[in-house]
Amino acid sequence: MNNSIPDCIICGSRWSLFHTKRDCLCYYRCPGCSFIYLHPDHHPDPEVEKERYLLHDNSMANTGYVDMLNRFIQTHILHRIRPASAVLDFGSGPEPVLSHLLKQRGFICDSYDPFFTSFQPDMHNRYDMIILFEVMEHLIDPVHVMSSLFSLLHDGKYCVVSTRFLPEQPDQFETWWYRMDITHRSFFNAETLYTLAERTGFLPVQTNGKKCIVIKKKPNINYTY
Repeated sequence: MNNSIPDCIICGSRWSLFHTKRDCLCYYRCPGCSFIYLHPDHHPDPEVEKERYLLHDNSMANTGYVDMLNRFIQTHILHRIRPASAVLDFGSGPEPVLSHLLKQRGFICDSYDPFFTSFQPDMHNRYDMIILFEVMEHLIDPVHVMSSLFSLLHDGKYCVVSTRFLPEQPDQFETWWYRMDITHRSFFNAETLYTLAERTGFLPVQTNGKKCIVIKKKPNINYTY
């Protein structure tokens, strides 16, 4: 393992390195924005990662999961955009349940997942909202992803991010259930996500303080990562 300590990929502060006693994993922690990142030596191979996603029971047949997504739609989406608005479900998984539910409500919705869809969003597709539901924790390079999504949004339109926020006490990270998934490599709190948003051309709108933030694209600027 390379133990040299780089700078935080989000805010540029010098990372510190720590190990968990429970499973001997190595993480970087940023004192500036609180970002925690799993050391690349512990990242799963793509084949293993895909197999793990296929074990998720995130389907239309799972009524608990569907109910959770409907609550998410009601709370964070319906009062911000109208039916017939264009939405991108980024990181939709094997079955794009969120996309199905949005289409049922009259939205025009594309689904993208690097493992499970052939669709590739590009500059010819502009959206009124991009949703990352339980996606950020899987990202290898969140700055690159968010800057890419910036270019896909209309000015002043929204990006909704849902990911569990870090425990308030650093010593709780060791036993935190959310980090136990082998595909979870990036961990944030609201401050981390707002720092990331500002760096990639977004303005903060709202957070529930637990697992969701809403940001919007700054108008009339050209952002290049």
